[in-house]
Order: sequence, then C-alpha cells, then structure tokens
Amino acid sequence: MNAVEWSVILGTGVLIMGFCNDAAAQGAPPYQFNGIVLDSLETDLPKAYKAVIQESDCRPDRLGQKPVKHCSKTFSPHALPGVPSDVKGPVHFSVNYVEGRLQQIGFGLRREDYAAFVAALIKEHGAPQTARSVLMDSVNENEYTWNRGQYSIATYAFGRDTATSTVLYSVIAPVDHQLLERLGVKPRSKRQ
Repeated sequence: MNAVEWSVILGTGVLIMGFCNDAAAQGAPPYQFNGIVLDSLETDLPKAYKAVIQESDCRPDRLGQKPVKHCSKTFSPHALPGVPSDVKGPVHFSVNYVEGRLQQIGFGLRREDYAAFVAALIKEHGAPQTARSVLMDSVNENEYTWNRGQYSIATYAFGRDTATSTVLYSVIAPVDHQLLERLGVKPRSKRQ
C-alpha cells in the first residue's frame, strides 16, 4: 500500500472517529506511544522521531478552515523507535496534526506482525474495552479498541487485503451536530 492510500485511510479514520463518540468523557489522560502524546503540540514530538521524520515526509492540507499536517514514512524492520521487538517487518508510521495538535498516530503493518503489536498494547494498556471477530477472504482475526475519555486506540486486522493491518491512536473529536444535520445524518435513537 503506498503513502497516498495510507493517507486516505488515516485521514478518513480521523473524520470517522470524530463522528463516532459524542459522549466522550473529558479529563482522561491521553494515550501515548513511546513519548508521542495524543493532543500534544507539534513541537512536543520527541527528538528521536524528529530525527527520523523529515519535513519532506510531511504534507499540509486543510480540514474545513483548520490547517492539517500529515507526516508519514515507511521504516525498515526495527528502524522505528518504540515498535515492539517482535514486529519483524516494515512499519508505515504516520502522525496527523490539526491546528498544530496531534490527533492521530498510525501504524501500518504486515498482518503477520499484527498479533505482536496487539500483545504489546495489551501488556501496556490492559484488556481492551471491545473485541470483535472479523472475517475477510476466509481469514478470521480479532480487532480491539481501548477508550479513555476522548482518546482511543483501535486495531484493524485487515487493510485493503488480508496481508496488512493498521493500528490507530486517535483523539475523538466532539460531534458537530449542525454539520451532521446539514449532511442529512439522523441521530441514532437511544437503546432501551
């Protein structure tokens, strides 16, 4: 999967995450990956990552009137700091900033490295809040989600095919109900 395809997937993830949870609790500490803290300023990116992500790996964009900066790069095995040592293949790493604040950390992996990454997440964050089984091309796998207030970690066992997986650390943006109304999206009814 090339960088443009990952950008589309990760950018879409930012928007979807923003519309999924309008009851996110406030005040919970953000998730972090090896010192990269969700909702932190762009200038707070740890030196180890500033050294490996160059400005040429980044592209500016806009989300409505808000400036967005998307940086991504594929790293050879064991070259990206903080990735679990059991991950043997290359890792596509990305960070997405909206108005200078980190909204998403993304990892694209070979699927055979997915279980090792998930095991590291469980070791660090405990049992996930949700787990669900997914099936693609006769391959069955589990996907997991951790939530802490307005912050989330979600694993996706399959990318565009059964050979790739994705892990996203995200800030869940509050739902813009006026925008949803303009788009014709009706609110879900409360379950009884």
